[in-house]
Amino acid sequence: MLSLLQDVPIDVPASTSLGGLEDLLGAAAVLFVLFLVVATVAEQILELFRGTLEGFGITLLKGGLSLEQAQKIAAEVLPKESVALAKANAQVALGDEYEKTLGTKKADIEALRSTVSQAIGPQLTDQIDPTTNAALSSMTAEVRTLVAGLEARRVYVLRLLSCAVCCVLCYFAGFNAFEIAAAELNFDIAVIKGLPGQILTGFAAASGSSYWHDALDKIRAAKQSIGQMQKVVSV
Repeated sequence: MLSLLQDVPIDVPASTSLGGLEDLLGAAAVLFVLFLVVATVAEQILELFRGTLEGFGITLLKGGLSLEQAQKIAAEVLPKESVALAKANAQVALGDEYEKTLGTKKADIEALRSTVSQAIGPQLTDQIDPTTNAALSSMTAEVRTLVAGLEARRVYVLRLLSCAVCCVLCYFAGFNAFEIAAAELNFDIAVIKGLPGQILTGFAAASGSSYWHDALDKIRAAKQSIGQMQKVVSV
């Protein structure tokens, strides 16, 4: 064992190792830029597609207000003490916006808002009774769950479409991140050459332009750190 260890060179200059690492980061930066380009193009295509659907009255991909956002807007025109009324008004607003989902509960929401409005009085400062408060809390939780379900479905559809668009873009561009990485690192990846690699590359690009932009910033910061270390080593 000692004889084997003696044959291993350990006097590799630090600057050489750092230079190799810098080259590796440079290759990664090129890949990340390509991912960023694909992700950005896919997002623009999806935005055009969403706008076209809205032109035909299809709003499945359009984001709507959350319950918290609606409550914040409602609270801006009411006294601070009128939290309950702000919640009730927010639910009425969501009932109008998500009429297909909340239509069966719209009458109950309107009745509850009327009850809350009467309970707090004309000065909007009185306390509501425990029964009304419990009913408001229950309706709030129910509306939040329904709206969150709609948003989750919208996000799922968008991610599915994003993966499809990115895969198509990678296929027509011949972009396979695994082949590029294999060429830089000198290893064989026969399993993920061609179409399988392009599909996996498309899935990675579907992470979004903001994700790849942040990843590229980290690569730049790492390269700057290596450059500073090389200056220290060379002194």
